[in-house]
Amino acid sequence: DNMIEMMVDSLRFATPLGLDVLGYCIMSRLSGSSSGGVNRSRLKDDGVNVSQWLQSLESFTGEFYKKCSEVEFRGILCYLQHRLKEGHVLELGILKALVKTAGGFSFADYSPTSSLSIQQLEGKAGSQRLKRETFAFGVIEKFNVVSAHRVKSVLQSDGMGVTMLICLAQIRRRLVFESDDKKPVKLLGNLLDTCQVVMSILLEFIADDSESLVKEKDDGEVVQTALKKYAAALPPLGELFEKYGLDPVSAWMLCRPLFKENNSSDESIAVHLVDREPIVKKMLPESAFLHIHPSFYDNFFRYSLSDIYFPEELYQTENTRLRKEMERLAYNKSRI
Repeated sequence: DNMIEMMVDSLRFATPLGLDVLGYCIMSRLSGSSSGGVNRSRLKDDGVNVSQWLQSLESFTGEFYKKCSEVEFRGILCYLQHRLKEGHVLELGILKALVKTAGGFSFADYSPTSSLSIQQLEGKAGSQRLKRETFAFGVIEKFNVVSAHRVKSVLQSDGMGVTMLICLAQIRRRLVFESDDKKPVKLLGNLLDTCQVVMSILLEFIADDSESLVKEKDDGEVVQTALKKYAAALPPLGELFEKYGLDPVSAWMLCRPLFKENNSSDESIAVHLVDREPIVKKMLPESAFLHIHPSFYDNFFRYSLSDIYFPEELYQTENTRLRKEMERLAYNKSRI
């Protein structure tokens, strides 16, 4: 693992054809179709943790596509999507590495939550900029803007990212209620945590609209932002619950970014802002609404952390720290 970054950096001397061949080799190694890797186990001998070769492949894949964003990786995502539809989640680390490393969203990973400081937890309630500033205590990791846009555009095309989110939500439910009794409880817990973490990172990545600052081109043509693309690909709340069999928690989680647009005139978002009371009444038994009103249930699930809490003190602290850093840099520059 310590040599991955150095090996990827040396690929700048490779030809475009050589990089494409290497991308194919990654796909072959992941699928087990390469020589000697057909029966290679994805779990260690303990039957609980992911094998070291797969962890190394995940790290290499993220660094490779961060450095070489022009190399095609749609095939890897299609393979992962196919595996998710079959109920396999051991390769989710590849998707996680693509979003975190190549997509520049390492700050969105909150696992393990117990290791986060109070400052980092409060930063989760702020903007993307605050999350980046507080994730590594002011040390912002450099990411490739080109590769980040490339990963997002591929996940947004043909609703691939939304399909993966729905598959992850379905698998998470099956892991709890329909898993084989022979699987160790610790393995099921690890797989469940992995599904939840990847769902959270992927959802925040493809629905993030913070970089869509320009809404119209010079000729007046409206640019479709990331949130609009996400809304156009996502089925309504009722369909997620009834047609796709998602549990209420997962269905609300996928729709929550769209509920912030209360007065959107965009048709793709407006579809998700219809009256939800009939849908809410189908999610709970009738006896439950003898004690709570459907609007209370709606408000409980529709708001995210940033909607109910504003880390004002943390913003002030970060602003003060950045001003001091600017003064220090200006002072050092004046001495040169």
